[in-house]
Order: sequence, then C-alpha cells, then structure tokens
Amino acid sequence: MTEAVIVSTARTPLCKSWRGALNMTHGAKMGGHVVHAALERANRELESFSYSISHDLRTPLRAINGFAQILLEDRGDSWSDEDRNHLDRIVHASNRMGDLIDDILEFSRISRAEFEMAAVDMRGLAQACLHDMAADYPAAQVDIDSLPPATGDAAALRQVFANLIGNALKYSSRKD
Repeated sequence: MTEAVIVSTARTPLCKSWRGALNMTHGAKMGGHVVHAALERANRELESFSYSISHDLRTPLRAINGFAQILLEDRGDSWSDEDRNHLDRIVHASNRMGDLIDDILEFSRISRAEFEMAAVDMRGLAQACLHDMAADYPAAQVDIDSLPPATGDAAALRQVFANLIGNALKYSSRKD
C-alpha cells in the first residue's frame, strides 16, 4: 500500500499536477514508473512556470528601473537631494529584485538536480568561489579561515558559498 499527503489544495494547473503526482490515497496501487512519470511531468511544468514567472516579473522591473534611471540622468540636476535619493532607492530595489529572481531560478535548477553526496573541502570550495569573484571586487580583502570538512553535494554547497560570498562582497563594497 502506498500512502501520501495532499500537499496543496490550490486550483492552479501547476498545483493540480503536483497534487496529482502526490495524492496517492491509502490503498492506491500505482507502480513506481507511473509515479516517476507524474513527478517528471510536474517538474517540467514547475520549470516552465518558474521561467514564465521570471519573465513576467522582469518586464515591469526593467521598466521601473529604466524610467527611474532616465529621470535621474535627464533631470538629475533639477531634483532635490531627497528626490534623487528616492530614485536611487528605486533603482537599487529593482536591481535587488532582479538578483532575487536570479537566485530563485538558480535554486529551482539546483533543487531539481540529483544530489551527489561526497566529502567536501569546505575551505577549498569557499576559496574557489572567492577566486571566481575576485575580478569583480579587486579592492576586497577577504581571508577565509579554516572550515571543517563536510559531507554534501559539492555543486549545491558551491552555490551556497557563491551566494553568501557574492552578497557579502556586493553589499560591503557599497559602504564607504
């Protein structure tokens, strides 16, 4: 007998697909290949949904960012300091939202991949990520102290370090 829990009662096609893949009630007889096929279909729909949402969110973001930058460039001298500050904050927030969308898409790709568990040199992995970003932040001085070894998926852990180190460099470089 196979048991599962209904994950969502939402009425969207995506949720219906996941619900269909996961809603195996007590006593239902579904072969492993049927469940696997349903999950594969749901994953493809999730990927399509992610890219669609990403595009739908980016379009208005580009407009907001573009118009705010036009106002700053074309009429920058006529704005008060407070007005310029507000426009700078709009540009910064829209850029940050774009970064968040990228992070969500990257997480979506990683979360669908099969994890390969192995011993990982955490310090070496962190240093490799830092090395990859060094050209973008030439003034940054970062020391990575010793880190204990770990067991995990090297690609997923690399993405974690890339996000942590990238955010640290990005946001600390903006402080004077």
